[in-house]
Amino acid sequence: MRLSKTEKLILKYVLEHPAAKDSERGILEWWLLEEEIASRAARVRRALSNLVGAGLMLKKTGLDGAAFYTANRGKFAEIRRLVAPIPE
Repeated sequence: MRLSKTEKLILKYVLEHPAAKDSERGILEWWLLEEEIASRAARVRRALSNLVGAGLMLKKTGLDGAAFYTANRGKFAEIRRLVAPIPE
């Protein structure tokens, strides 16, 4: 049997939480959303690291030591060019 990505995510969740039971909505909102957030978090970290490395975003540290990110306003022309649709 070949499983879809969603089927695999559901089964992965029950392996990690053997007593889990929920409604369709609960599975969607909690089980799968939890996995999606974890997956996206890694991609966002990589993207931010790349954008800071390219000088397009700036990383600042708050008084509490937490990092936050902002656009490098000096690079807005380059940012616009990078996100502009490709002409047909």
